[in-house]
Amino acid sequence: MRTYQQSFINLLKNKNLKENENDILALWQSLPVRERASLFIDTALLITLLRFVQEQYWILNQEREEPAHFGNFVKKYFKSELSLILFLHATLESSVVTDIEEMRANLLVILKVLLPVMVKHEQADHIVFATECLKLMVDIFEFEQQLHNVYEDKKEVANFTLDRTFDALDIVFNLDYKSEMQSTDPDETLERIFQGSGVGVQSSYNTIIMALNFLRLPQNARLTDLGSGFGRVGLVISLLRPDIKFIGYEFVASRVDLANAAVKKLGIDKQLFFHQDLSLPEFKIPDAEVYYLFDPFTQETYSHVIAQLNQIASQRKIMIVTKGNAREQFMTGSEKKNWSAPQVLNYANFCLFRSRG
Repeated sequence: MRTYQQSFINLLKNKNLKENENDILALWQSLPVRERASLFIDTALLITLLRFVQEQYWILNQEREEPAHFGNFVKKYFKSELSLILFLHATLESSVVTDIEEMRANLLVILKVLLPVMVKHEQADHIVFATECLKLMVDIFEFEQQLHNVYEDKKEVANFTLDRTFDALDIVFNLDYKSEMQSTDPDETLERIFQGSGVGVQSSYNTIIMALNFLRLPQNARLTDLGSGFGRVGLVISLLRPDIKFIGYEFVASRVDLANAAVKKLGIDKQLFFHQDLSLPEFKIPDAEVYYLFDPFTQETYSHVIAQLNQIASQRKIMIVTKGNAREQFMTGSEKKNWSAPQVLNYANFCLFRSRG
């Protein structure tokens, strides 16, 4: 158990936490920066896990005349979904379902209190906090992948996903989607189909981290994000793998500005994101080992971009990571000759194409 976790449990069991928010701040202020990162990750993770427990308990009781004993019910998850929160097992086993509802409500209070203070670190601590959060996510997402593999081997469907669990980390990067959604001066072109859609058009932290894990890129590899949105991919890579030479192109200028502001706040001494219309004939996609596409273009721009990628692939081997409908662009009859059959990874969250050249 981490040093703060008993205090954390006490907060979860506090019947009047809304009236005692200073207790949350006192715990936060007592912790070194890496344990603050752990506290945030534990909070966000538990919000998802306790919701999962509530849902599974409700489903079970639909088939019963009398509600199941909650302590006996929850133990069956201690070696699977709930193995991530060993420190809370004794508390859960001695709880009733209404306790879970109260704990989850307290978690939401804790998160509400933490978010404003998470952005107030000095720059050196800011980058340590963000990096530590991402490192903790690596272990969590790798566990989730292993769990899904177990379900797949048993030909069962996992009722569990952490895909959007840690979206609140965006506040540390100051990725303010609302500012774009409230914009009254959108770009005149329809090139960026999802302008104004906010977090919904961003690759999840899960997808980015697991893609990086599957790629196993060598030192100083080059990765280009074609349609980089608010910059999540580049920010994650720059913190977890600063050796990788990343560049991101995005059509919506406000997103580029937000992403580069996040880079500056983290003290990263280089520009990662560029405002660019990829459909322009004069724009040439730079050489890289990996290209990342999350369904970012109109069909016309897809044709232009893929033609360039085919040209690059004819000269040397490259990899394409696709998310969303972008994968379909590499599976048409005309494209199959250029690209290997896709590896469908991370329980179908993304595909990896390798050039045949």
